[in-house]
Amino acid sequence: MVEWLRETNLSLWFIFGLALLCAELALPGIFLVWFGAGALATALIVAVFLPFLAWQWQIIIFLLCSSAAVLLSRRYFSKKRGSDALFLNNRIAELIGQSFILETAISGNKGSLHIDDSLWQIRGEDMPKGSRVRITGYRAGALEVKAASPPGEKQ
Repeated sequence: MVEWLRETNLSLWFIFGLALLCAELALPGIFLVWFGAGALATALIVAVFLPFLAWQWQIIIFLLCSSAAVLLSRRYFSKKRGSDALFLNNRIAELIGQSFILETAISGNKGSLHIDDSLWQIRGEDMPKGSRVRITGYRAGALEVKAASPPGEKQ
């Protein structure tokens, strides 16, 4: 049994690495790919430099290669990570600063505004239908708006 293991070490590491890379395709995330890279690196090291290395040392090499791959990838991807959607889960913060045209007039400093598929309560100075408003904040359950252009002027 031990002799068979010694003779097939290279192919086992190669198959293990490919299996992990294939599993990465089926599973979400990008984690198994680094262990697959560690297994392939171990196969390369065993094939080129240390063909008669004991299996215990091969496992240590695999763990070191995989750990290095994970750490390097985290370092690389943490620098590259940036988001275009800064307010992805904060819809109100995303709306602040945007301009819209009123579909209904604001009277008594209260009104409503359709934004995408939602109806929002708004507060601001009285303005006629068709006025352009800019969202300036959120208070007490309603968006605060101000005129983005003189009231009544359509853009």
